[in-house]
Amino acid sequence: MWIDAKKYKHYEYIKTSLIPALELDYNRFIRKFNITETGVNVFRFEYPNREDDHADDWWAIPLIQGGEAVPPLRNPWQHATASLKEIPGVFQSIVNFIKPNGGLPMHHDFGSWQRIEEALGRSVKGYTLAIGIDMPSNDPNVCGMEFENDSYPRTYGNKEIVAFNGRDFMHKVWNKTGNWRVSCVIDTDIEHWKND
Repeated sequence: MWIDAKKYKHYEYIKTSLIPALELDYNRFIRKFNITETGVNVFRFEYPNREDDHADDWWAIPLIQGGEAVPPLRNPWQHATASLKEIPGVFQSIVNFIKPNGGLPMHHDFGSWQRIEEALGRSVKGYTLAIGIDMPSNDPNVCGMEFENDSYPRTYGNKEIVAFNGRDFMHKVWNKTGNWRVSCVIDTDIEHWKND
């Protein structure tokens, strides 16, 4: 389920501080590393029950886990991490990489939120923000995301901020281009959202 990202109380800070930090870190990252042979701690998430050759299409670098910054040896995105630490109520943040011609099947993010609750030792509620870092197409049929029962897919571009509830609502992502799809995902405390 899509949420209005502008209802996030720290939306302007993300635009003015976090997005420039993400750009800086990404430009340094791609000059230094080949994503497929990165040498830093890129997690590869696999879907073993899939019957196709896309089981490892989603890779990620954690920036914030359980509200704490991931150390530099495991995380070369230190400007973005410092900016994220200035935002109250950020539970978790990762840089997502979707392979060329890859995707994520229909899923919900319950497991991710469960890990947040385990790290914090309490139950939490919240929404997820996503920021385009290197989105290879503006055509939602080529590079997009949709929720179960959506009437149409959606995409978001570089530097664009979107928000959604992926904990409770099934969604899928695809990248039908020859380039990597790179975004930053931030799980946030519901207390930092306007409820008007």
